[in-house]
Amino acid sequence: MSIVCPLIGTPIGVWVYGGLSGTGFDFLFLWLQKSGQDIFVSSFIAKVTGNFLDKIISCLIVYFIVNAMPNMYKPSKDNNIAV
Repeated sequence: MSIVCPLIGTPIGVWVYGGLSGTGFDFLFLWLQKSGQDIFVSSFIAKVTGNFLDKIISCLIVYFIVNAMPNMYKPSKDNNIAV
């Protein structure tokens, strides 16, 4: 997902917004532009980096929330219970 979505969104973002996305990763986009990268490559790398970090941070947040939950709210590990 971190690569597929930017593949779809990058051409749209380049065409509509000139490659900018309105996030903090626009600094990465602008830095890549100034270093000589193509507008599509700069926008794609910034979007992939943003999506990848977003997924990692989201997974860590969910992990810590689930671990902090009381055991009564977590599913039991007994697989012999009939539902």
